[in-house]
Amino acid sequence: MSFVVNPYRFGGGAPPDPVSSPLHYWDLTDLTATAGGGIYDQGSGNWGGLDAPTSPSVLPTGGPNGQGCLEFTRSASSQYLDTPTTEAWDGAQDTMTAAFWVYVDSAATTRSDLLSWTSGAPNYVVGTSVNNAATDYWNMVHYDGSFYQARDTAESFGSTGTWYFMVYSYDGTDMKINKGTTGAAPSADTVATFTQAGISYPAGAAEFAIGTSSTSKGTFELSHDGLMFAVGIWDFALSDAQMDYVWNSGDGRTFSEL
Repeated sequence: MSFVVNPYRFGGGAPPDPVSSPLHYWDLTDLTATAGGGIYDQGSGNWGGLDAPTSPSVLPTGGPNGQGCLEFTRSASSQYLDTPTTEAWDGAQDTMTAAFWVYVDSAATTRSDLLSWTSGAPNYVVGTSVNNAATDYWNMVHYDGSFYQARDTAESFGSTGTWYFMVYSYDGTDMKINKGTTGAAPSADTVATFTQAGISYPAGAAEFAIGTSSTSKGTFELSHDGLMFAVGIWDFALSDAQMDYVWNSGDGRTFSEL
């Protein structure tokens, strides 16, 4: 269901039109899995609350603009969030966006999986990560009979100890990664583009995880070490104006505020 965000709640005029509710979203301000809580699915609500098999830490003021966020630690039992059961992609079959704020303390030796929704081919919706290489880089993966990746292996992901607002989208033709910071809008920095028309998302249920690989949950070399805030998944590609609105001049927005 679409809704128009209150144009006066944050000031600065009306939001881009239309602004639609994400299919699924989690503010990640705390570990409350009930309605209104930080890891409750405030989109459809169909998934209920996420599980925290090894719970991240809650930082009450550690996020963008002093908001709460979760801290994930990579260890022998790396911290992550997942769904109680496998979940099928439940939106339009040919477009999507996943967006969130992320702060990397250290990159893993293989890759740091951030949002991972896959049980392996063919049930592979999306994978987002920081991949380890000579230059560590942002990576986005879709699967539709073949693996398709948006990435620029020559461009560094950035710096540890820095908040980034990452937007991973597919508009039916182009997979894109956009990067915002607290001082620069995501629309101004397209990190990578990969053109592949006609990708279709699988109907089968897949594992889902935030902060680790969904197929190897808690694996040291595939887990995130750092902070995350405000994860949202849409079944359409956000426009430049929409991604910048969610970025909110670098202050970020909790989805429950929309």
